[in-house]
Amino acid sequence: MIRNGFGLVILVCVVMCAAQGCSSVPTNARAVPTESSAAPPAAAPPVINPAQVVTEFYDWYLGYEGNPMGEQAYVDHPALSPAWVDDVKEIIAGFDRGGYDPFLCAQMRPAAMTINALEISDYTASVEVTSDLHTQPFGITLQLTESGWKITQITCSAASEESTSVEEPPALRPDTDEAKPTLPEGDWLTFEEAGFGFTFRYPTDWVLEEVEIDSPDLPPAGNMDRWVYLLPTTWEGEFYPLQFEVYTLDAETLKMEVMPGDTIEQIEIGGQPVEKHYYQFGEFEALKWVFRHPTQANVAVIWSDYFRGWPDRLAGREDIAALIDPILSSFTFSN
Repeated sequence: MIRNGFGLVILVCVVMCAAQGCSSVPTNARAVPTESSAAPPAAAPPVINPAQVVTEFYDWYLGYEGNPMGEQAYVDHPALSPAWVDDVKEIIAGFDRGGYDPFLCAQMRPAAMTINALEISDYTASVEVTSDLHTQPFGITLQLTESGWKITQITCSAASEESTSVEEPPALRPDTDEAKPTLPEGDWLTFEEAGFGFTFRYPTDWVLEEVEIDSPDLPPAGNMDRWVYLLPTTWEGEFYPLQFEVYTLDAETLKMEVMPGDTIEQIEIGGQPVEKHYYQFGEFEALKWVFRHPTQANVAVIWSDYFRGWPDRLAGREDIAALIDPILSSFTFSN
């Protein structure tokens, strides 16, 4: 009886399948969409604001462990257009001994970048950027592509053709004859650079530290021939009181190699014409002095002071700060 009844059920099912058609898909299963029943395409991801593209790029660049320029880690970064990557390679290849960093418009890596302005016109955007090392802005151009905003150019600011002088803080500018530095006397040491033709004097308890300008741990050094720090033997701290760099290039190329100050002033030191640059970093200030050789027009020596314009670095070291101007006053080119 059980077998006959089971056979009858099977027979009924076969007859119903023949009449209505059968499917192996359970009634509660979800059908696989076909071309005619495909789900609508997912919405495209929102386009990132060009300012955010710039911010994210510099967050990566400044946080990179190593030298993103020397290692060419930037080549495949999604924020950069292929054309700009090629331009950067050409810029670097054009330097005799490296070059400034085309992404930073400087030789030193700042701690942070700040976006000051943003303009968007159709498919092009312009972003104005400054760093904590330099308040003079430079421009970044972006183009909107199918894959979002891409950086297509970074334009470093050029030096102003006309120098503008401003009042310098009393601590940095001598206003009277009595305040002018006197040449060092006694047993100060004499440094002589015969190859580039200059000398200067410095205290006996100071030392000179040569920087390896071709080091892969540093940004490209451009057409720089020497980079030397001056500091007391007992110095402690990251920023040294004084340094100088030697370049062999013409005046116009020097403007492209060395970022101009926020203010530039023409002065004299020891009877020599000197271009003095003031760099404002908020409440802080750095100074550079550009000496050009009187007979070898392609030789320039640039002194930098990242010490006296920072109260926290200066505190308790006023005696060291008082030696900087006498060192500079002793600098002279040989004919």
